[in-house]
Amino acid sequence: DSFRLLFQNHPIPMWVYDLESLALLDVNEAAVDKYGYTRDEFLRLTLKDIRPPEDVLRLLADVAQVRPLLQQSGDWRHRLKDGRIIDVEITSHTLEFEGHKAALVMAHDITERKQAKEDLRHSRDLLLALSRAALSVEYARTPEEIYRAVGEQIKGLGHHATVLMCDNERKHLSVNYTTFAPQIIRSAEKLTGLSLRDYRLPISDESIYGRMIAAEKAEYVHWTGNLVAEALPKALRPLAGQLARILKIEQGIIAPLHVDHEALGILTIGGSGLSKEDVPAVEAFAAQVAISLQNVRLAQQAQEELTARKQAEEGLRESEQNYRSLFAMAERREQERSLLENVRKVLAHELDLPTILHTVVEAIKETFGYTLVSLYLLREETLVLQHQTGYSHVINEIPITQG
Repeated sequence: DSFRLLFQNHPIPMWVYDLESLALLDVNEAAVDKYGYTRDEFLRLTLKDIRPPEDVLRLLADVAQVRPLLQQSGDWRHRLKDGRIIDVEITSHTLEFEGHKAALVMAHDITERKQAKEDLRHSRDLLLALSRAALSVEYARTPEEIYRAVGEQIKGLGHHATVLMCDNERKHLSVNYTTFAPQIIRSAEKLTGLSLRDYRLPISDESIYGRMIAAEKAEYVHWTGNLVAEALPKALRPLAGQLARILKIEQGIIAPLHVDHEALGILTIGGSGLSKEDVPAVEAFAAQVAISLQNVRLAQQAQEELTARKQAEEGLRESEQNYRSLFAMAERREQERSLLENVRKVLAHELDLPTILHTVVEAIKETFGYTLVSLYLLREETLVLQHQTGYSHVINEIPITQG
């Protein structure tokens, strides 16, 4: 009849099931093709058999409800014969079928549509996260602040970020930052016997790291076990799969950090849900991170040079002060020597004490350039003036009892 002809030839998978036992009573060819069962295998199944085990309780709760003649059941997950899970949109209506109270079901596969929607949401979230991180790194003053800004945004998406930086000779990479938890790092180190902090990854032209740095292009890696394998010494590469499972990363994107063809390092982002479509955004973000790292490096170099210059200038000033002090001391000593020489000459030719004292006062004035000089001798409890120069008022005696 026309119903069966339409049912069997409809391009969308359809079946009829018993409302009480949930047994499948009939299926069309599209269902056979989509789900992978033969017709006879299908008719030995129930609705529960084409659901993931974790969705069966939801199914039983749904079919237990009073249902209308035509029902839009929304989105469900179905399990194919080979174990793959697909997303379907279910529409059904009740009918009598060969003496059974039954329902006719149309299962429209929306897996690709749902995945496209999820990819769009993921791409939007990734772009927003990268934009926030890009804004943060612009204001960072140290490499550590840049690393944290990147890591916090990437980790917020459920992914992991690792920054590897080149040494000065551009021959090795070392891990400067990662978002992996310390206990995961310890498990990985225990498995490999390597220290993440001390390990140096050689940059070879044959490795994905060397190729990517040379090409200055980001790459999408479908299975990060390959990335892990190339990062390990050859003797440890058989552990790559186990190590990737410890790190719980599947897909990944590896992007170069370079400025004006100068390689600074590598940014890797790993986790499920990444795709080739995310590569341009990550590549552009990595370029901005590289510029920020370069700016911070140049600022630090400028600060170091300024500090060194200030230290040199301070050292020069200190040397100049020391020289002036030494020169002043030498000049003072020469003045003292000249004074003593003048006094010695007077003593050699003069025995009159007032004359001697007068000569000493004048010699002090001439030798040291003083304008006011007085010389007193103590007699009992009174200082008695012997000679002075430069004073307009003369004090001949000063009792020491008056302070």
